[in-house]
Amino acid sequence: MRLKALFVAGLLLAPSTASADEVTWFVLQEEAQGAVLIYGTPDSGYAPLSFRCDGKGGVLDVTIEHQPINATDGVKVETFFSAGDIEVRVATTGTRLEMDDLFILEGQTPLDKRFQDLVMSSGSLTMMIEDGSEEYPLEGAGDPARKFFKLCGAK
Repeated sequence: MRLKALFVAGLLLAPSTASADEVTWFVLQEEAQGAVLIYGTPDSGYAPLSFRCDGKGGVLDVTIEHQPINATDGVKVETFFSAGDIEVRVATTGTRLEMDDLFILEGQTPLDKRFQDLVMSSGSLTMMIEDGSEEYPLEGAGDPARKFFKLCGAK
């Protein structure tokens, strides 16, 4: 998982000067099987949050651009995503991408109904990490999420 997530992160998390109004949810289909659901700016390298699947259902790789309190390679950080009354916990491990001077957290979560309901919720997706939180608007996530779930073989 780590190698695939680092490859995706290297492509998607490059520094960018994207403005907030350009940030959206979109899907990239991989050449073989699978896809990536991204919150970021298309064709810019800016992608602070992504979910990757192998096209066989099951598990999603989660990649988050975030520098935790103890930003050392291998640091374990509990991450919680919530929308409405749905919460999904993701255990993550930190890695510094030296080339891009970014710190990312990588983890996995099941591609289950709860995750699908989370992303298809209205309002905002809230990510809680350590002593802080980030909010990602879910407006506009529906169509890309449905395409992603189909490409992933979601049940």
